[in-house]
Amino acid sequence: MNMEATHPFLPYLSTDYSRKILSEHYQKAGIAYPDTRSYATCYSFISHLKHGCLYYEQAQVAPLEIKPLLLFYGFIQLMKAIILTKDDQYPSNSQVLAHGVTTRKRKKQLIAF
Repeated sequence: MNMEATHPFLPYLSTDYSRKILSEHYQKAGIAYPDTRSYATCYSFISHLKHGCLYYEQAQVAPLEIKPLLLFYGFIQLMKAIILTKDDQYPSNSQVLAHGVTTRKRKKQLIAF
């Protein structure tokens, strides 16, 4: 990831800074133990930011046909980071991870040997 010194997300890539910001958000939201929860979500928050930025960087150099896909997934990653500022339990279950693509659950198959 090519982050310049002036990149707006650069401070958030520091665990100390991100934990502080998350803790402040959790405190405002009335979440119990905001410091503990910010510690638990900090690395996920930073990971979402990094992945979002990578998708956007790749979209700048990608062929036109796949730019929308890269921008979509970059946006989704940044939205996950934003959601983590409000919901320390995100993702609370696998249903909230759906992004418009659904599949049917496969039935268990017994394999006889």
